[in-house]
Amino acid sequence: MWTKNTIWTGLLAGVLVPFVGYAVLLMLAEKFQVYFLPERSPNDPVFDSMTLQVIALCCNLIPMHLFNRRHFAQAMRGVVFSTLGYAVVWFVLFGVEIFQN
Repeated sequence: MWTKNTIWTGLLAGVLVPFVGYAVLLMLAEKFQVYFLPERSPNDPVFDSMTLQVIALCCNLIPMHLFNRRHFAQAMRGVVFSTLGYAVVWFVLFGVEIFQN
């Protein structure tokens, strides 16, 4: 029988939540720029994509907290693994750019 307290459940939640969170954040940032800063060029965004990606990665705190409250240690471990994977990929892609400035 399938239970919610598995590493696979946590990995799935840990991969999907930041992905959906990033899409929502991109949409909100675009709407914010259109409604509140119409004079600004679309090629010069208000929020940098690196910042939005880190905020989307922080959205994994929500399933982590929910799994922790229900004492689903294995599912929480899956969320931590996927968060760590996303963080490593983000750091590999943007780490050089951050440390050069």
